[in-house]
Amino acid sequence: MYPGVAPPEDQGFGTVGGTISYVSKQPTNDPYAELEGGFGSFNTQHIGFTINTGKLYDSPDAPKAIMLYDQSQTSGYVSNTPAQYHDFLFNIQKPYDDGLSKVGLLIIFNQGKGTVQTTPTPVALINSNKFTYNFPKSLGYYNQTGQFLTTILSDETYISPYMNFDGSLFYNHDSSTVDSYAAPSTVNGTFPYAVNVQAPYNFYGDIGPGTYHNTPGYFTYDPTAVFGSPQAGESSEYTLGHGNRIGVTGKLNIFLPHNTIAIGGLIGKESSGGSQYIYGGDLAQFNQINGYDSFSFGGGAQRTVYVGYISDKIDLLDDKLHIEPGARVTAAYSSTITQFSSNYQDAKYQNFTKVGEPYIGVSYDAPFHLIPYADYGKGSLFSPLADYAGGLSGLPGTTHAPTPEIVHAYEVGLKYDTPSLYLSADYFYQAINDAFSFYENYALGQFYYANQGGFLLRGVEVAGKYALTPEITLQGNASYNNTDYTQSDFAFVTLQNDQFGYAYKGTPFSNTPTYLANLAVDYDKGPISAQISGQYTGREYQTTDILTPNDPTGQFSGATITDLHNTNSPDFIVNFVGSYDIPIHSHKLKSLKVTFTALNIIDTHYFTYKYNSEIASGGVYSILPQYESGLIGPPRSLQLDLVAKF
Repeated sequence: MYPGVAPPEDQGFGTVGGTISYVSKQPTNDPYAELEGGFGSFNTQHIGFTINTGKLYDSPDAPKAIMLYDQSQTSGYVSNTPAQYHDFLFNIQKPYDDGLSKVGLLIIFNQGKGTVQTTPTPVALINSNKFTYNFPKSLGYYNQTGQFLTTILSDETYISPYMNFDGSLFYNHDSSTVDSYAAPSTVNGTFPYAVNVQAPYNFYGDIGPGTYHNTPGYFTYDPTAVFGSPQAGESSEYTLGHGNRIGVTGKLNIFLPHNTIAIGGLIGKESSGGSQYIYGGDLAQFNQINGYDSFSFGGGAQRTVYVGYISDKIDLLDDKLHIEPGARVTAAYSSTITQFSSNYQDAKYQNFTKVGEPYIGVSYDAPFHLIPYADYGKGSLFSPLADYAGGLSGLPGTTHAPTPEIVHAYEVGLKYDTPSLYLSADYFYQAINDAFSFYENYALGQFYYANQGGFLLRGVEVAGKYALTPEITLQGNASYNNTDYTQSDFAFVTLQNDQFGYAYKGTPFSNTPTYLANLAVDYDKGPISAQISGQYTGREYQTTDILTPNDPTGQFSGATITDLHNTNSPDFIVNFVGSYDIPIHSHKLKSLKVTFTALNIIDTHYFTYKYNSEIASGGVYSILPQYESGLIGPPRSLQLDLVAKF
């Protein structure tokens, strides 16, 4: 994991906050097979297997492969949120050139379905029922399914002792469905709480023929005529979505006596589309008729990405001074044909944008095991394709997509590194310019996207690790984080980036803790290994909504803002994980490992997200008093797993 901006060859496309460099599980030379399973709290259980072929014959060019499958299910620690998952991985590699080069094929398939908690639960209901309370499905639900396929064909070619080439061809596909429902009684203006953010009537009001659509024959479904009221006729929503990504990457490594040069790039294309249907009862998924109850359909979006980079790793002063300069150019052609919907007229929006991204990192192996270091990087995040849409009147040509969001990330630190003691401290500073901002008013059908935002993140991090004995290790880390908006603009200010809001210049982020700390004790000797750890999360600002009486113009009504008067309470979570390798005397069974995991041992009740809001009903905000809602953190949970290796 790279905080901030990673070196050019390790970045993906569009990184402004951090980069995860993912490496899949690899086949080994020696064959083995594993059978695993486990069960735990909240009816959580899983079973799976691993088959590793090892080298198929005695040769440096012998192929080898590994295959994994796991199936899991849970009732969820929040009431009425069951889920099921299936995960599959297949990785085969074929060396050549006496093992100096290799080709590989990686296939990953993930599938999941479950009921998702879309809105935080009112705290008053939690207090009067139980900590894990959630609305019963008779009042509302949000069922989601997803499938994800990733295929990577790769090649690592040895050219000479001074040069090699890595390249890959990748393809990724995803598809999803959302089936949501809110009982009419919860959206008629008398129910005191919001049950489901996807209840159509809440956002749009009456969307019957002639109310929203100017095209005859487009939306002929009349919710009031069929079900008696717009609330009853717009109580369910069914959404389908899909996306595809295909591309090629390549990197040439040049090995010189005192430096290693990397030259590479990426060319990829992504496309996406979907449709949405509205109906009464919980029947939207069974009524998908374009021209009748289709709220949006057709259209689509695509983006072609071009990335090129060059970087160098230079070692000087007897390999004590390490300098890593680099530069990237990222460009993208993006376009959308907007969906035929209530919000936008059919139109095409497109643009071509490119950004130069320099990077440099420096470290020095100083005396006394000290390593000072510093780095700077520029990163960019391109606008979501959903932002390529109509402007203040929903008309073509009234807006353009935002340009990329830009981050300038700086870090300076010092490490002390010995076999028995490791210490580090650093200061980080990240300034984000041209941040995405938006204005969305569903009641008026007005939408606007721009680059009017900005924010600043800076802080201090410290970490340490000490080998108390050969078997016992102490480790910990802590951080101080200071975040502020540097511009006033319409923006998402919630943790989930899911609500119309406004960021005021000089105010801090919501739901971002100022202080974080972790402490752990590890034990590892023979067949036993264990860790007990504690995690501290400091106070976080909540959010609230601007009420209509405080906004005479109506422009900010319902906008979510950082609440400077209320914070989430800090919490401290204690976790434990321990494993034991059971002695086995069998030539068939190599090992049997049992693992016990206990999370939140002391059963601390805490919220990961909390805010104050009011109900939006019929496309009108701020019609009811505000109330506090929250997403709970996982309560105490126990898990027992067993892995048999053959």
